[in-house]
Amino acid sequence: MLTMLLLAVAAAPAPPDPCALLTRAEVTVVQGEEEREARASRRTAGALAINTCLWTLPTYSRSVAVEVATAEPDAIGALWTRIFHGERRDQEREGKGEGEREGKREEARPRRIRGLGREAFWTAEPPSGALYVRTDRAWFRISTGGPAPARHTQRKLTDLARKVLRRL
Repeated sequence: MLTMLLLAVAAAPAPPDPCALLTRAEVTVVQGEEEREARASRRTAGALAINTCLWTLPTYSRSVAVEVATAEPDAIGALWTRIFHGERRDQEREGKGEGEREGKREEARPRRIRGLGREAFWTAEPPSGALYVRTDRAWFRISTGGPAPARHTQRKLTDLARKVLRRL
């Protein structure tokens, strides 16, 4: 019995090293500044193991973060569905605001991006933006800030996300 348990633990895939998912050169080319430091951290949230890498740039607001959440496929799917397709999103779609608040709500609402992973969504809350990408066994979030327009930031993060997908 103990042997079977040890084999099951040994067979479980190791969480990815988030700092190995992009190179220093890739971050530099996309952001236009040389990375000062890449720092990894780990945490858990319920059934999720979350591994993060922050590539710190001289202009801190332009730093790039990659956060990879891994779990059993059912847990990944359930959480993803709740976040991007669940009741909260339905309520936001039905909610009405006024003036600037409505514009900010529309800007922050996730927008589906086709052609990345199993499914992907872009969110922008200036001055930052984030791209969420789901694979079969994980999802990842790649984000940055800075003064660039949201569509320019989205394009840069999409380029980086394609590189992450090849290594994940």
